[in-house]
Amino acid sequence: MSADRSGVFYLVNRNRGTTEGSKIISVSNSIHSSTTVAHCLTINNNLPVVSNRIPYTQVLILKENNKLKHVIKAPNASLKQRPEAVLVVLDDNQVLRTVLPSLESNRRFWDSWDEFKIDALCVNAYTPPVKRPELPKSYLGFLGESSGVYAVEGKA
Repeated sequence: MSADRSGVFYLVNRNRGTTEGSKIISVSNSIHSSTTVAHCLTINNNLPVVSNRIPYTQVLILKENNKLKHVIKAPNASLKQRPEAVLVVLDDNQVLRTVLPSLESNRRFWDSWDEFKIDALCVNAYTPPVKRPELPKSYLGFLGESSGVYAVEGKA
């Protein structure tokens, strides 16, 4: 599942590796509230695996031919600083995988990336925030017992 900037999520079709014929879900800000770990696991169990791969240089060729729709990256991905796996969505909704190189290993690729302004097509993958489990009071009970506030007077 991945989102574009308008809040529309694509569920990739398991058999064809495309978003065609799959559910497209429009999401409001209310879904961005905390979800439980069990809910996140349920979402992940139903997601397909994208197995079609392309070389990272193909991304530039696709952009040059106006066939590139989105590049979906992890929200915490640091493109250019280290190799990063991304999903590439084509204009026919086909989804492919690739690993982008670091700037250090292929500066020419990143110069072309900037020239084609592919950053404008990058979107972050949706990762719901995980609600932390509540700790039983027995672990935190000692904090409730000391309700006093201590102050120390002294000369300045």
